[in-house]
Amino acid sequence: MVLLVALVNFIVQTLEGNVISPQVVGRTLHMHPMLIIFALLVGGEIYGVVGLILAVPVFAVLKVVVHHVSVFYRERKT
Repeated sequence: MVLLVALVNFIVQTLEGNVISPQVVGRTLHMHPMLIIFALLVGGEIYGVVGLILAVPVFAVLKVVVHHVSVFYRERKT
């Protein structure tokens, strides 16, 4: 019985961490879940635990900055 509870807990935690959470964050920040997972992988690989914590907010800020810069240059050309 204990093994069954541990197995169910493992499956639920894995699904929540790898599937559900990126989708919720992606919808909130208007980013594809794979980009969020990629940002977490890169942040964790480069900066460890701190990178995992800061990866998604930094990625969201970079996305907004790139969007504003591209809009600025498109409007400047016309």
